[in-house]
Amino acid sequence: ALSPTTGIPHKSMVKYLNALIHNANYFISQIWSYRMKLLPIREDEPLSYAFPLETPGNIAADISQLSDGQTEVMNLAWVLTILLQLKLLNKLPFFADEIGRTFDPVHRVQILSFIGQLLDNKIIEQLFMVNHLALFTDGFPDCDVICLNPDNVPELPKTVNEHVRIVQ
Repeated sequence: ALSPTTGIPHKSMVKYLNALIHNANYFISQIWSYRMKLLPIREDEPLSYAFPLETPGNIAADISQLSDGQTEVMNLAWVLTILLQLKLLNKLPFFADEIGRTFDPVHRVQILSFIGQLLDNKIIEQLFMVNHLALFTDGFPDCDVICLNPDNVPELPKTVNEHVRIVQ
């Protein structure tokens, strides 16, 4: 009963990890345009923490085999899942550094929409986003936008640096 590979500790860990996987899959489904799903861990197998993943026509043995864009969405899904599990998701500022950097234009729009929904529904209450893509500043018209160096940014919102002063 106390075996770490077949007993109560193992079964409890599998249930816990599968609950996290369920939540991570929800977040992935809100961002990714095609089916990408973490597979649940089987209770009759030893834990390997490899986290197999299913995409259309393919099952990868481990999330380490993902593309850069897939890895980025997977990392975001796990961060959101852990914060949700710890009941910290809307209690701490959410820092998004270069989010969407590896995404194609379709997924950039989807991540922008998803983050907007998180803010609108108060799942995230305060967001600090660092990004070099003008698309992201356009996506949050009611937010404060700070631009440290506007030289290479073709279009900035009118309210950029409205509440800050940049000193060089």
